[in-house]
Amino acid sequence: MERQTGRSLKELDPVVEFPDLLANVWSAFCDLSASRTQGFSSVNPITYSDIKDYREMTNATLSPKDIKTIRDLDAVYMRIANG
Repeated sequence: MERQTGRSLKELDPVVEFPDLLANVWSAFCDLSASRTQGFSSVNPITYSDIKDYREMTNATLSPKDIKTIRDLDAVYMRIANG
């Protein structure tokens, strides 16, 4: 994040190893984020419909907790994007 934006985030300190159990959630977030739509002044958040479509198109298994995690990640992303 710091390398891409030039800003460090307190949420990312200290650096920890990425947990393998979250790899599918992170992958889904990255895929969804890469296909998000653009609004007038910024990118749009990932919607539940986006997640539903992603699950149907990829046969991804995402639990309600996984979906909440994706939404939480997106909230942080949106906060940074709208700086």
